[in-house]
Amino acid sequence: MRYLVFLVITFLSFTEIQAQDDGTEYGGYNIGVKGGLTVGLQRWNTDTNRDPLFQYHAAVSIESLNDDESPFSIFAQAGYHVRGSAQRLYATQFVNQTGTTVDVPARSYTLKFHNAALQLGGKKYFNLSNNDAYYSIAIRGEYTFRDSLEGFYYSSFSQDIRKFNYGLTVGGGIEFPLSNFINGFIEITISPDFSKQLFVPSGKYFYPQQIGSNVSRPFPEQNVTNTSFEVSFGVRFQRIIEYIDD
Repeated sequence: MRYLVFLVITFLSFTEIQAQDDGTEYGGYNIGVKGGLTVGLQRWNTDTNRDPLFQYHAAVSIESLNDDESPFSIFAQAGYHVRGSAQRLYATQFVNQTGTTVDVPARSYTLKFHNAALQLGGKKYFNLSNNDAYYSIAIRGEYTFRDSLEGFYYSSFSQDIRKFNYGLTVGGGIEFPLSNFINGFIEITISPDFSKQLFVPSGKYFYPQQIGSNVSRPFPEQNVTNTSFEVSFGVRFQRIIEYIDD
């Protein structure tokens, strides 16, 4: 938390000093709030039957001002994101050893990683049909503070979670005015991780319902990384600081 406070204070100082150095009569910054849909994907070494995980995210940000003469801005963002993947199994039937047909209903299992994320990046604005559009890129660090692993042997992997992860977030969006100092925006981003959310060494893992028994399953080494697609809706509040000579 102290690092986040230091980053925000440094950011605010930079925006005001930049305004003074440029000789303009005003300065300020934008405060943004957003939330929306997260589509989580994961890459496993051998478990290729992974499905998208549909979850959510929320974030707040602070951003330097931009205008026609300076279409670039820098921003810092703190947020909550649910990463992971899912496994959806269709309904099926099988015949057991007594010759009885058994119906197995459709079911699904999810691997959820509840992550707190911090981003630092930049944006480039341009005009699009009388609205401000932009694209952005940011470096990102995340901390996993809670997990929910469902299904078969997956719940045995909690001890293999890497708490700290990092990657990039790239995307773009469009802003539209709601009032003089408030803009709405729609944004689409993709966030690939460069680090491993899970590293599972090769070995044998017991099924959760059979812990204490001799039933186990060999499992090869797994290096699991996250990639998330996000669609966000939000508002951005503009804070203007005027400089008046006495």
